[in-house]
Amino acid sequence: MFEAFNSSSSRGILEGATEMAEGALGHGGLAQSTAGARLATLNEQLLLGLSDALEQAQDQDQDQDQDQERNQSRWQLPPQYSGDQSPRPPHYEDAPHALSRKHVGHYLLFLATVNKLRNTISGLSGHAVSLAKHLSIEERWGLFVQMAVHRFGVWQKAVIECHSAVCGLASRDADCQHALLPPLDILMVWAAYLQCPTKYATDAYDHPTTHPSRIYDDFPLAAIASHIDHKTLDYTGTTNHQSAWKDATSLSFDPISAYQSLQSVAIQCQHCKVKFSHPWLTKEKSGYAQHEFQAECPTCNRMVTRDGLILRRLLDDLGRLAAIGGSTMSTMVLSTKSGISEKFREIQKTPLAKIGKKWRWSRTSAASYLQYLNPSMSAAHAENILSLYTAVEPCGLDLCATCLRYNTYIVQLDELQLLSPARSTESSATITKALSRYYRFILIGKDCAEPLVPTLGIELVWQSHMMLASRYASDMCGWIGAPLKRSQAARADQLLLAFERTSRKWESDFNLLYSTTGYFAPDSPSSLVRLATKVIPLQTRAALVGNIDYESPLIYSKVDTLLSQPCERNALIAVDLDQPARAREDRQRASIEHKLDRDIKLAERGFIDANLPRTASAMEIPFLKKARSCKFGVSNTGYPLGENGIIVTANEVSLSKLQEPQNVGRSFF
Repeated sequence: MFEAFNSSSSRGILEGATEMAEGALGHGGLAQSTAGARLATLNEQLLLGLSDALEQAQDQDQDQDQDQERNQSRWQLPPQYSGDQSPRPPHYEDAPHALSRKHVGHYLLFLATVNKLRNTISGLSGHAVSLAKHLSIEERWGLFVQMAVHRFGVWQKAVIECHSAVCGLASRDADCQHALLPPLDILMVWAAYLQCPTKYATDAYDHPTTHPSRIYDDFPLAAIASHIDHKTLDYTGTTNHQSAWKDATSLSFDPISAYQSLQSVAIQCQHCKVKFSHPWLTKEKSGYAQHEFQAECPTCNRMVTRDGLILRRLLDDLGRLAAIGGSTMSTMVLSTKSGISEKFREIQKTPLAKIGKKWRWSRTSAASYLQYLNPSMSAAHAENILSLYTAVEPCGLDLCATCLRYNTYIVQLDELQLLSPARSTESSATITKALSRYYRFILIGKDCAEPLVPTLGIELVWQSHMMLASRYASDMCGWIGAPLKRSQAARADQLLLAFERTSRKWESDFNLLYSTTGYFAPDSPSSLVRLATKVIPLQTRAALVGNIDYESPLIYSKVDTLLSQPCERNALIAVDLDQPARAREDRQRASIEHKLDRDIKLAERGFIDANLPRTASAMEIPFLKKARSCKFGVSNTGYPLGENGIIVTANEVSLSKLQEPQNVGRSFF
């Protein structure tokens, strides 16, 4: 490697240094003779510096070759471990617990099926409700996601809770699990839910009777894949699946038919607990799927709101705890040092609807009430409890927003054409590299205090791993001592910095580029000072960005190189940045574009791999996309609305209205 650098790179460096020196001196207004003398002196000093450094490098050539041979095992094969090094990640060919190419391939097939569903819904124009016919593409998908989340809640209560109550342990039988496979839209919500492993695990503790783990240990990928047509990407289920679903819920098994025919939704009044129907969409934007949802209960004639329905779920949980004499959920500690307070016991004597009425169904009043039950509870703890109540469904997170962000990742894969049926037969080698990179990603995460940002390929395997809910945490604890930190939502500008840190850590540990998309590559030789004083580091840079070995087990082929671009699933773009923040983003964008122009010129001269700037030129700058104009306003949770009051994305947010600021920027879990 050193010989190649000596013969070609040194000549190129000298030529570049001479050009830069001539340019610097030529614009200084000095006399020609003085400029020439200084240039001669500068070139002489530079030659001496280069000569000394290269001579020193040649003296160490043999040692460097030996180091290189030892280092190759770090990137050509999974790292080797001695018996006293534990825990350790496995060889990608010998991965435990079915985390294999086949498992990841099944997950990729599932994502392709969900992507086809999304494209179908976005292209539909016919609908039973005239108002729905005029929705934008984004609003159609936003409406569909809300319908899917509602149907997921129906599945939790009508299938999981009822069936497990009747069948008991028999409901965990493999044949029973296979017979109860739900429709595709519910599988999509369930898969998105699993992307939040901490919340998924705590919800299993807080809501055991309605949690999917009541029947399924893991997401049934193999069973789902067996019902997907690999050519058409259709998932229809068997006749038994359809009839079992219809009998339990009275709803259509086909999500497309369900969407086209949806008109009204069954709501349980927060006051009197009587169910009634209400439209999904209204011209006044008060439909169940719309931002200004409210409905009058025909039984008690009181108004029902989304916050009211959510807070009623909190009251029901408090009532359940009071009834069993307990006071603790996963994050809800209502007992004092002396035991359960008498105030908490009073819940049994007071109608829950009356307590809600005293709150005026306000989240602020609910937080105060929690502190009333336990005077030692801090305001931050009370707000943390309320942050688990953002949805009507029995779960601890906003499933609609989670699902919309989950589909952001699917769209990224679709744009790379990785979800087409034609690619399925070509993905084996790609999945092998993704698995190998995933285990290294876990390794560097063990000792890294800062959060890491995965690439698309690593995210694919990471998500596949989380589908194995019963073993994900134990796998992570066995490999690195604790589950890897995972962000559910974070500011895009902070993710940009985190991705750069991840790249530097990867390159330091494995002597290979983390991303071969041309962004965030190590700085190329362009400064005269760097040329004169850091010759050996330049050699390291030349090895990273020079002729890249696309056959390496840790580098994707040129066809799949975009799998190494950062995953933007959880990136939040602020729609209400102030002028200084916008100016800062513009400067960042201009700096990256300037670096890209420079890399194009360096690639022409052979200093860096030409595929890097070529790939970067064909894609948007990651994490620096511009937010849309929110001319139709934002929801109470801060997400942009469409013309008809439907949330259209969860990757853009108004920071002033975000209900969970702890999830933005500094909180990664």
